[in-house]
Amino acid sequence: MVDAVRTKFLREKQAVQFQLKYNGKGLLFRLQRVQAGYCNICSRVHESDNAFLKLRTSGLLSFHCYRSMDEEPRLMGLLDFIPTIECLLFPVSPPAILFKVTWLQLINTRVQLLLSSPDRRAQVRHQQDIGSILRSWF
Repeated sequence: MVDAVRTKFLREKQAVQFQLKYNGKGLLFRLQRVQAGYCNICSRVHESDNAFLKLRTSGLLSFHCYRSMDEEPRLMGLLDFIPTIECLLFPVSPPAILFKVTWLQLINTRVQLLLSSPDRRAQVRHQQDIGSILRSWF
């Protein structure tokens, strides 16, 4: 994961302004400023202000400026892999079985259930499940 974030960040032109630091926990990557440079978020040159990258569980990477926390971050795009998520697949009989599946497999499963269900109420429930999965990952 760290290598994928580093590779994605190094493609950015402002990457030369920072040194990427990761403490091994969570989805935040600290950017320690090593040279002055222009910030696209707050439209000014920073001399010593640091920044950070945030990786969402969907694989979307964004650049954040500490000086402009109220401003929208700059989206850098998706990483070059699909993150593995842990989810509980329903219905399951006790004891619950925890499966590791990719995000796309989870969506695909719900779409297949939606398409194969003749019951309108079940279709609506599957549509709601798909919507909540998408909202939680973006």
